[in-house]
Amino acid sequence: MHRSPATRVPRAASIRRPARCATEPSAGAALRRLLSLAFGLLSLAGCISTSAPSSKTTEGDAAKPASVLVDAAWLADRLDNDRIVVVDARNPVDFARDRIPGAVNVTPEMLLDSNPENGTNMAGVTAIQEVFGKAGIDMEHTVVVYDAGSDYRAAARVFWVLEVHGHPAVAVLNGGYANWRATKRPLTATPREPTPRTFVATVRPERYATKLSVLRAVNDQSAVVLDARSDDEYAGRTSKAARSGHVATAIHVDAVKNLVVSEDGVCSVAYSDELARLYRDRLDPKKKIIAYCNSGNRASVSYLALRSLGFDAAVYDGSWLEWGNDPHTPIEK
Repeated sequence: MHRSPATRVPRAASIRRPARCATEPSAGAALRRLLSLAFGLLSLAGCISTSAPSSKTTEGDAAKPASVLVDAAWLADRLDNDRIVVVDARNPVDFARDRIPGAVNVTPEMLLDSNPENGTNMAGVTAIQEVFGKAGIDMEHTVVVYDAGSDYRAAARVFWVLEVHGHPAVAVLNGGYANWRATKRPLTATPREPTPRTFVATVRPERYATKLSVLRAVNDQSAVVLDARSDDEYAGRTSKAARSGHVATAIHVDAVKNLVVSEDGVCSVAYSDELARLYRDRLDPKKKIIAYCNSGNRASVSYLALRSLGFDAAVYDGSWLEWGNDPHTPIEK
């Protein structure tokens, strides 16, 4: 079922690509990450939930978004709802300057493995729980994530990590900080110390793809592999790994095609009907979609767009920096 964002920003007159991000760091072995996730689950036996958290029926219901994308008006009407936690995924310097009132700062870098060998790979369960718990987030809250509103890599990455760890009510602010400021919504520089909460993860491995997951998708077509990198990277004209090309059988939709820029300069995730046209002839809605890029950041943007359409999606966190550096994985050019 296709779902539309809660409210739409003005329709774009044309689509143009947001600025490129900085070079993504190298990724570690996805299998090691999967084992780390499993170890985290075992080590926390007795405190990790095995069922979905209970939901509120009053104020909590009002806080639940109808889509994984919400707009500034939706959030502005609910800023005083204590069942909503707003997460600012921008860098700490920008966050300190000003932010949406009540927002807490959780950046993608806070959710990465500290082991240099594992580069961009997601941190273990214990570390993830600690970060979100210190930010005042538990499973009873609705979480709305925003970033600068330029390429959505930061907000989409935090969104994906929350979904991997079983959060049942997380959304991204479409238009981000840029649209919030442009529409003269309230901002503050007043510090706020969040009240620590207990974030109890229920890891959802179906949202997290490993090299083994992708190998299976290539060999038996149990899922569709989606390359979210640029045209040149997909074609093998450039590469940040030892080998060039793309995962064998992978289809290609550059992550920037999920975004539109309106006449007033607001960048947003495209309308559901536009996204549906983008993916209609490329993806099988009955299959899981595994998105990858170089290290999972652009793939997270595609993941967010696919989730807004109701697809069963996952991100291959090791992505091309793992796949392209393994001489035994099948590639095509």
